[in-house]
Amino acid sequence: MRAWSFPVLLVAACTGCTHCQLSRSTVRQAGTITDLHYKQVLGNLASFHCNPDVLPHFAVVGSGGTAVTDQASLSAELEWTGSAMFRQMYVPGASREVQEQWTLAPVVNPDKLRGIRCLFQLVVRGEATDRESDKLLKSFLGEGYMEWVNRGWYGVGGCRDVPKGACFVAHCGHKYVWVMPDCLESLSRLTLVVLNVATLDPTPPPEQPTKTVKRYTYGKEGRVETEETVTRPDADAPKPAASPTRKDFYNPLQTQIQLRGKGR
Repeated sequence: MRAWSFPVLLVAACTGCTHCQLSRSTVRQAGTITDLHYKQVLGNLASFHCNPDVLPHFAVVGSGGTAVTDQASLSAELEWTGSAMFRQMYVPGASREVQEQWTLAPVVNPDKLRGIRCLFQLVVRGEATDRESDKLLKSFLGEGYMEWVNRGWYGVGGCRDVPKGACFVAHCGHKYVWVMPDCLESLSRLTLVVLNVATLDPTPPPEQPTKTVKRYTYGKEGRVETEETVTRPDADAPKPAASPTRKDFYNPLQTQIQLRGKGR
């Protein structure tokens, strides 16, 4: 009975703490979303410091999942003679596997890549090489987009120049970019702007033609009692030419990047 009690308790313990590990792993995995976006932004800044004409890269974190699998095993070896047992051996075992996965949707829309490229050029060099950068960014972010684009809030140098207190670091070749804790606000603002460009549709639907008409209310004697001016859609007006709409040239369910982490 003593030999069998240990594996029984082992299985019970694994069953009881699986959901605790699942909860911890899920919370820890959710916290990596911010790190992924921060490091992508800093990685692009480092690339633009190496070459300001480079094409940016950015992927939006999509679906994900966390799985925890606990297993317990017991192997027994018994030997006996016809009258008595003279050898018994029990070998218990237990294992745990944790799988964490993210699915990333890379930005491949040309207009969005142009907008993100303009943002990084503004942050790095103060101006964008695209002649339509102002019009393009206004279509994504509105008139006051420049209040979200700051300069000089991060450090640039070599590997030995990175301070010990830097909270986020990225590099491209030998060019390193880092952010100190007191400048995290600017990194967050730039990340939000890049996410806006990566996820918004810059092409609004065409406006529906309307016309103004007068509505009359007549009394019993046929006289006009009330007069009201209303605006309603004009079905007879020619339809406006729809501007070409850019769509994402990928299917998120078919073209995707999966990041998986395993632990035991």
